[in-house]
Amino acid sequence: MKYISLSLSIIFIVSCAGTLTTAEKDFEYQKVYEVAGGKDTLFTKSLQWLAQTYTDSKEVIEYEDKEAGKIIGRGATQVMYNPLAISPIMLNIRYSIKIDLKDNKARITFANIYNPQSPAAPIFVDTRDRLIPKFEALTEGYHQFLKSDDDNW
Repeated sequence: MKYISLSLSIIFIVSCAGTLTTAEKDFEYQKVYEVAGGKDTLFTKSLQWLAQTYTDSKEVIEYEDKEAGKIIGRGATQVMYNPLAISPIMLNIRYSIKIDLKDNKARITFANIYNPQSPAAPIFVDTRDRLIPKFEALTEGYHQFLKSDDDNW
């Protein structure tokens, strides 16, 4: 009975080990959108989106250059980490946000992703896979906001 229990435990741990695989070191999530509007209009709308999406946009935005069409900031989110299916832990994840704008085009990038509790630790595949839907939702919200017509209220 001891051997069966030990064997099952080893099988369980080995099967969970795949979730402990580290993600690529420079993992980033990026989307490019074709949207109607000049660079200046898209720049203003991007600042508005950041202000509405993040609690304190003054904390988020670190650099903005309207002439260059660049906004750089930082954001944070939480993801559940539970590789061994024993006890979930909520990880605070931080990342940089970079928005590049041209006439009729916007690119948003989430990069420099890390866990501030252990910044030197790698991001695991499990965590990356939980972050991707959050980044997808943010980028889709950004795209919808850029397409919206604020003048029709």
